[in-house]
This record gives sequence, C-alpha cells and structure tokens, in this order.
Amino acid sequence: MIKTETKKVYLVDVINEIQKEIDNAKLPVKVDFGEALEGADIGLTVYVFAKRTHELHKKINSVIQDVLEEYDLMPYIHWDYEN
Repeated sequence: MIKTETKKVYLVDVINEIQKEIDNAKLPVKVDFGEALEGADIGLTVYVFAKRTHELHKKINSVIQDVLEEYDLMPYIHWDYEN
C-alpha cells in the first residue's frame, strides 16, 4: 500500500488499472508485480507476447507511464519479451 496526498492506494489496484489500460489498447502484454529496485516506488514485470520492436515498446511504456503518473509513482520495470 502507498499513501498519496489524498488517499491510500493499494499496489494491486495500480497494477490492475495498468492491465486494464493495456487490454483496452489491445497490446499483447501481461503486467505483474516485480522487485522495486534503485529507489523505485513500484516494481513491475512486463511480459510481452511478441517480438520487441521500438514502436511496440514505446506504446506499452506510454500506457504504463500514463497510469503511474496519476499516482505520482516511479517504477522499476523488468521487461520480458518473447524470443
């Protein structure tokens, strides 16, 4: 659980919101908890079920950052692309 200026937020709710936005964007991705390294507020593991391309990576990262910006959270993201 994290505390913002106005309310308490559960990390599972943040991850669920990220996943919902990813699904709405029809991206081949599953987001899960990860280890928050390097002073990050939240750790994410992002499983991408496609080959890595610059455009795909940019779209996924944009969706994640948009949600995290609402909560003023800095993530540490571990990317796991399909080979």
